[in-house]
Amino acid sequence: MYLGSKGESSTHEKCIAQKQQGDEEEAGGARWDADARRRHSRACSGKTRLSIQEKLDIIYMYYLSEASPSSSRRIVNQWDIAHVFGKSGAAISKLLKAENALKVMTTTIEGKMAKNRRKIIKSIKEEVRRKKAAAAPTKKA
Repeated sequence: MYLGSKGESSTHEKCIAQKQQGDEEEAGGARWDADARRRHSRACSGKTRLSIQEKLDIIYMYYLSEASPSSSRRIVNQWDIAHVFGKSGAAISKLLKAENALKVMTTTIEGKMAKNRRKIIKSIKEEVRRKKAAAAPTKKA
């Protein structure tokens, strides 16, 4: 199921470019000026926020897909999910961060009543452990 189209993608890419430009300016100390904010707003107009059900669907898609034991790579990747839902990779990545995914699963009524809830929460925690293990420096004897 692919919902995105090239027209949507270019508008979406403009939105991301505007945001990145604004982030770079902000990092330099300058805030967005009115013109940059207006351009960003135009590029993002018509975009809607993800509903709770869409967030749960994304979390399900990602965390119920197989991950290799040696890395945190999964069969379903975030870019594909972003295209399916017409969102940016950054938006999907933010949602799928362990703390955010757990928050959705544990604080929403839909998440608390979700099918396979325990399996998803276990998968999220396993991924956190894998990433910590991969980031930990190895000691040589």
